Amino acid sequence: MATLGGARSRLAYDARAQEALLEGKPELARDILRQLLEAYPQDLEARLELAEACGQLGDLEAAIATLREVVRLDPNHPRAWFLLGKYTIQKGDPKRAIDEPLVHALVVQNRLGSEQGKADVWNAMGVAYQQLGDLERAADSYRQAAAVRQRIGDQRGYATSLKNLATLALARGSYADAERDLERALGLLRQIGDTAGIAELYNAFGGLEEERGRYDRALDAYRHALQLRRDLGDRLTLAQSLNNVGYAYLLLGEYDNAMVYWQQALALHQAAGDREGMVEATQSIGQLQLVQGKWEAALKSFLGTLGESRQLGNKAAVAVSLGNLGRVAQLEGRYPAALASYGEALALVRELGDSRCETEFTLFEAETLGELGMQPAAEALLAPLGKRAAPEVNSEQLADLQSLRGEWSLRRGDLAAAQASFARADGLAAASHSVVARLRARLGEALAAAGGRRGELTRLRAAVADVERLGHLPILLRACEGLAGAELAGGQPAAAEQAARRSLGLAAAAGPYAGAYRLHLLLAKALAARDDSAQAAEAAAEKQRAAQELQRLRRDLTPEQRAAFETLAEVKEIGQYSHPAAGAH
Repeated sequence: MATLGGARSRLAYDARAQEALLEGKPELARDILRQLLEAYPQDLEARLELAEACGQLGDLEAAIATLREVVRLDPNHPRAWFLLGKYTIQKGDPKRAIDEPLVHALVVQNRLGSEQGKADVWNAMGVAYQQLGDLERAADSYRQAAAVRQRIGDQRGYATSLKNLATLALARGSYADAERDLERALGLLRQIGDTAGIAELYNAFGGLEEERGRYDRALDAYRHALQLRRDLGDRLTLAQSLNNVGYAYLLLGEYDNAMVYWQQALALHQAAGDREGMVEATQSIGQLQLVQGKWEAALKSFLGTLGESRQLGNKAAVAVSLGNLGRVAQLEGRYPAALASYGEALALVRELGDSRCETEFTLFEAETLGELGMQPAAEALLAPLGKRAAPEVNSEQLADLQSLRGEWSLRRGDLAAAQASFARADGLAAASHSVVARLRARLGEALAAAGGRRGELTRLRAAVADVERLGHLPILLRACEGLAGAELAGGQPAAAEQAARRSLGLAAAAGPYAGAYRLHLLLAKALAARDDSAQAAEAAAEKQRAAQELQRLRRDLTPEQRAAFETLAEVKEIGQYSHPAAGAH
């Protein structure tokens, strides 16, 4: 067995390990501590430090195994039980953390009469309860921890509890409360120069700005946290920051940048065996796949994260997976499946008190009902949104609400109302710096203007080009459809044909598309307007394809949904062309 040459050498090794940890070099600390344990295998404190070094490296399996050995040798070791609970939470098993190590930790701390120790355990329990979706217990645990930490003068711990309470306020949409607690926490951590804590606070500020829909500010805060964390050597928090920066880039329409950061985050989570982190990163990648028209890949991503989230007992992640599965189904025209997924997701986010996700999924649900022609039901869903968001609102979501109402006005032929809605949407989207929301609003304004004045197509063509440069396929499909209709109305059948064919090609590459029947109808009209016998034959074939698409969409509709769907102008028109077999219900 190797020897270190006495107590002085042992202390020197321990000091070197501590120095390495403080300098953000956990690999070096781990190697030094392993050498120390070869000579002193019963040294529990060195073993504890080794677990912390492994935890900073993201090697949660090694950290947990090392701590298991500590509590085997000393069943009353308070910090070992606490760290075991912490790393069990990070590994994605919050229920087990509460049921076993954190309960043991609290019992030991009560026996010792340690106020500091009890506060640390209560805070960790709050984190676990929050991940399980039990926000009331989470808040109670955080408050207990905060009260003790403030009383005993633990500024770092008190700041952490304030930050955790702020995350609960965010989930409930109480932005002013969240900002107040975060500002107080940041002031405390700056006083003591806690770099890791300051990075955590900037990360939380990014979440606040994201919730408010101010994505440029969110990106700045997330990048600040990332910069600090790169120097600290904690791979798990680094992975979290990489994922957050990627998501901010997605919201700002910078898709290539988003994927780069997410791939880095996913690699770190996988190396650490961090199941919660892997779910979050995969969900993010799935959202990008959805936007880019890789719907089969997105479906696979969200089905995988749904199963994993359910195994972990993470209700929030289950809701996100369900909501995005609903979005894929909606785009593909599987309307009953979309509404079922949205319904399940909404039940969960309401239980969790997540107002932002509730608004997002409600907008998607209303949009789906509108596509089915169930306008009164869709409007009823949207009516409470403004009241729910007041007085502080996510400006991007309000922009999407106005754009959705603008699209419905366009469908009714009310161009003045459409222009007013899209103008409001544009202002709200500008406040959020959401590229996607702003392009959607500007596209709608251009469509309303082109519909009112047939010769005014330049603005619309420019808007479609902007959407194409962004690469957001669902909006691009709508843009090309709107352009085809406007070109046709403006007496430009060749340009209408080109736009319709372009959109059909994009849709075919993505998979089944809900709006394909409208595109086939537009192409048929454009071909018929060419007044050519060869074109007439192709126009008739396109009408039949439109009818076949309708048959696919009708297949699983309920009687109520089908009756509403049949009232849509395009559906009625295609029905006139349908072969009896193709149009059969």
